[in-house]
Amino acid sequence: MLKNGVYDELIRRYFTGDLSVSYTLKTDDIRKGEKPQGTPYLSRKGVIDENGENAETESRISVCRKHGGYLVDLKTASDKLSQFGLNLPVRFMGKKNCGGWKKQFLFNSPYNSSDNKHIFCYFTNPEGNNLLLLSLKKADGWKMDYSLFSGGQFFDNLQFLASFDKAYKISDNKELKLLFLPVSSYNEALAKVSEIKKLPVAFYGQSYVKLGEKIKIYVCGDFDFVRVGNKKFENLGGYAEVETIKEGLINAVPYKGKKKGIDCVIYAYKSINELFYKSMQSVCEEDLSTGDGNLCEWKCHVSAILRYMQKFGKKKSLVKKIKGALNLITERDESKAKDRQTIYYKKRENYPAYNVFNSNRVQEQFFGVGILLDAFKVLKAKKYLDYAVRAMDSVLKNHLAENGEIVTYAAWSENPQDYTTVCCLIIPVIELAEFLKEKMPEKSRKYYVAAEKIAAYVYRRGLNFPTETVEQNESEPFIEEGSTSCSALTLLYYCAKVEKRREYIERAKEILDVHDSWVVKTHKAPMFFSSLRWWETKWEGDKDGNALCMGHAWTIWRAEADFWYYVLTGDKEYFDKARNGFMTNFSKIDKKGRSFVCYQPDYITGGGFTDRCEDVDFRIVNGFPKQTDSGLSRYVWTRACGSLFEIFDSEKVFEL
Repeated sequence: MLKNGVYDELIRRYFTGDLSVSYTLKTDDIRKGEKPQGTPYLSRKGVIDENGENAETESRISVCRKHGGYLVDLKTASDKLSQFGLNLPVRFMGKKNCGGWKKQFLFNSPYNSSDNKHIFCYFTNPEGNNLLLLSLKKADGWKMDYSLFSGGQFFDNLQFLASFDKAYKISDNKELKLLFLPVSSYNEALAKVSEIKKLPVAFYGQSYVKLGEKIKIYVCGDFDFVRVGNKKFENLGGYAEVETIKEGLINAVPYKGKKKGIDCVIYAYKSINELFYKSMQSVCEEDLSTGDGNLCEWKCHVSAILRYMQKFGKKKSLVKKIKGALNLITERDESKAKDRQTIYYKKRENYPAYNVFNSNRVQEQFFGVGILLDAFKVLKAKKYLDYAVRAMDSVLKNHLAENGEIVTYAAWSENPQDYTTVCCLIIPVIELAEFLKEKMPEKSRKYYVAAEKIAAYVYRRGLNFPTETVEQNESEPFIEEGSTSCSALTLLYYCAKVEKRREYIERAKEILDVHDSWVVKTHKAPMFFSSLRWWETKWEGDKDGNALCMGHAWTIWRAEADFWYYVLTGDKEYFDKARNGFMTNFSKIDKKGRSFVCYQPDYITGGGFTDRCEDVDFRIVNGFPKQTDSGLSRYVWTRACGSLFEIFDSEKVFEL
């Protein structure tokens, strides 16, 4: 361990242990052999001695105070290294003996410029003691080591790498220069980046613009103009008003003379309604065949298409896309029923009647109810409403406790878990209650009573956010962002749709304030106001292991909560937050309507479920997956129709 007072102070403040060298040798072949889960390969670790040296890598580290923070400089004289960088065991959320979750860090907002010359990372801390990590010398990038504990829902160790291994080969950098700087906010972090690098840094308040309209691009530091494509837009006093004639993700780059600054990425669209139509028409079986078809994640396109037709009228081409799925949901021949896709009408084995076939995921049952209700509204077949009501009766009978908690079915577990806010289950309860007010008033009242119980329970639960992973719930106290955002949304949705209660709105605001540490700040449209998630990519996209999944569909829980908070309070700041949140999902759609399940800022993803290096795709990601998505990525449209588009004209809501 390096003997240095400044180094000791740095470690105590931000890390759980000593820094170490992360490296591979040029003679290593990381593409072959066995590997553990959760990583594409194993690198070597070099311990730093008391003099700051590591013999096997011929490297030396120095630490000093600089710019109000800590400057770490690592150099090597070796020509034998392939990968070269540092292991940074940050006090990440969920680590034990670090003072609890409020004092720990989240890897909230990584950034790299379009040319990768500028890299920095912003770490949030729930108490506001946030951290900027800024690379002061050209580096290849970073690699996160994701923990295997609790389904991979923890960060473990961050590798910041001057040079990637030759399997990814980018460079042969021999020095890593990192500045660790305490900051109060992301805007302060941007200002520090501009000041220290002596470059203009572009940012914005909204991430999107309609073709033919202008968007304000603000700039930290002195600049002459912002370039978008071949056009230059002059400095109007700390900002430029830019426009684009191209759809999709567009770079906006500030310049001072010929000196190129640090860019941001906006999303330009032609028409929201046209985007909606293209997104529905582009749903394809090839995409859907990559998943298991379950009623939660992999059937999101069904409700989205049905809601499109509720809004714009029935279309044969769209009915054809969902008819098979609807037939399967209501299949009555047991030999043809499919796991997690059929709501089976008979009691069988340990499952009650009208439960999802061979599924103990209660969220699949609630999503199935929502699909069936939408199907009845459009297609008018009575069986869809009958199934929706019977399935709702079944799930409330078997999962709703007297205190309002939704739990896993006792027949499947000795210790039922709290699922009340897994996927915001109150939404279909209230939607069905609303729809049945005139048609089935007794059923409607029953569902409103259930919704009242659920909301009251979530209010009483306070700042406790259990999720669906037992190990996580039993670990050191930890906050899972989805349960957090759904807790706020549950209370706000109830207030907007059933009964406006001041204490519920105040509690929701308290929860949203906590959740702000999980809201991403990076000024790239699929990231800006995304929620922070990183484990779904084991099953979604390219299925290549843990990776930050920005613009993931579950971001919409937070975005919709912001929207209803705006509706209930009139606070326009939350309307702007909501629109940026929805745009994280819309900005993953290309001009043909094809979509991706997420945007991955990781350079190197977690490696997938394989235990062989030979099965890993050794590529730099830092963008969209290769595989397009037709399921979960359509969730945004269902909820837009249930919130923004329900109150505002869908074509104008982003222009207000």
